[in-house]
Amino acid sequence: MFCKLKDDSSAVLFNDKQCYVVLDKYPIERGHMLVISKEHYPDLLSAPDDVITGMSLMAVKLGRLLKERLGADGVQISTNVGDTAGQLIMHTHIHVIPRYVGGTRSFSKRGILSNEEQKMLKKLLTEK
Repeated sequence: MFCKLKDDSSAVLFNDKQCYVVLDKYPIERGHMLVISKEHYPDLLSAPDDVITGMSLMAVKLGRLLKERLGADGVQISTNVGDTAGQLIMHTHIHVIPRYVGGTRSFSKRGILSNEEQKMLKKLLTEK
């Protein structure tokens, strides 16, 4: 699933040598993004150190962007390793989730990202 997504220019917000970024299709909060490895590794523990480093640096940049552009009060940066830990897609990815005071969404109450909201968020997050 993620292996094909990297070629979808309408979905990709940012990319570099190691990874690319998309908005989560089932966001926990408005602006929830995924940092995904360009090469396929089943989980973060399987990825080489340079990929982990690149993805981590990207996640930090996105966290700063969410605070600046969306006014997030906090940012959750996390990954799941294995189905027991809640990993649903077996391809290395990191969740970057903005958190807002009074926010109520959790992993069990995910929304659905509409095409209109995806376009609006992509513009807001990527314009310079």
